[in-house]
Amino acid sequence: MQITEAYQLTKWIKGEIEDGQIIAKFEALFAALDANAKRPNNQPAQPFEKQKTTLIDAITSININVLTLSQLHVLDILNINQNIGNHGKNKLEEILSNTLDIAHVAQQINTMKIEIQQGITKSSQLNAALVPFDEEKEPELSPDQVLTRVTFEHDASVKDIKELRDWTSRWFAIGRGFAMANGQTPEDIKVIGGARGSLIIELALLATTALPIAKAINLTLDSMVKYRDYQLRATEVRRLKEDSASLAEDFEEDAKRWEGRAQLLKKKIADEISGEIKQYFSNYKEENQAELEKAVRTLVDFISKGGDVDCVIAEEAGDEESPDELIETIRLLKADFSHIRELKETLLLEHRINDDNSD
Repeated sequence: MQITEAYQLTKWIKGEIEDGQIIAKFEALFAALDANAKRPNNQPAQPFEKQKTTLIDAITSININVLTLSQLHVLDILNINQNIGNHGKNKLEEILSNTLDIAHVAQQINTMKIEIQQGITKSSQLNAALVPFDEEKEPELSPDQVLTRVTFEHDASVKDIKELRDWTSRWFAIGRGFAMANGQTPEDIKVIGGARGSLIIELALLATTALPIAKAINLTLDSMVKYRDYQLRATEVRRLKEDSASLAEDFEEDAKRWEGRAQLLKKKIADEISGEIKQYFSNYKEENQAELEKAVRTLVDFISKGGDVDCVIAEEAGDEESPDELIETIRLLKADFSHIRELKETLLLEHRINDDNSD
């Protein structure tokens, strides 16, 4: 994570969590539950539906779409992310489903509040430390542009200048194909920043070009479970070679067959996506279908190798003064990348489980 990202996250926590009075709303629900837990047996329980609804409305209205994946990771470390948004809503509803032990329910609600409060305290300390370093300006985007981060990691990482050239060429093909299919030029995609660590490139894309890319990523991730299963089977078969030298050649041929199935599946995924995402272009150009197909194949390959694409949508993007078409595009983008992040979490969890089972 860059210093600027960390500083912006602390400001986001101040605005969304502190200024949003999230702690006060947790305290109001806790107070109602605690009073019921401590009431004399001959007194009826007081309703707390209003405090519950107020709190759920507050935490689900928090906009995390403006955060990068790195910032969301830090939000996890601060124990804030799991207590807000849909995560927090689901957690609250599960806790409140226990109607037999109100005292325990109240304590769990209080624990959620304490975790957020401790996260706020750490964020405030970080904010104070980073103020002197906040000299970098945020990238300036037009209302119809969105910040898109491309991360080169895992099998799509960049370890030397040759790999940098290769992936740069592939991302030129991706950008060119999607832009041309949308009646734009490759020059309409602007490079506005970068970061070290896992190589990250920041692009400014027109929202109308980002939307079909988001749809393509969604469809790719939906198909990755079966693709990874084929890869895992190839790996498992190759491990058998170590225990049976006499059958090593047979095992190697079997592994290659599984790898072949994975590659055929990847090609099928790309072919289906190329046809399915046409409807999401605002100005689709049929004459550029070949460029789009190449772009989709390259994007599917990038995602399958562990590369990442994330979209950070500013608060002011698609505001009330924007055309209705842009407002709807931004709404769909937010929904798509929210789903993409959920799919990534699922695939990461399955990947970890498979790694554990292979030990």
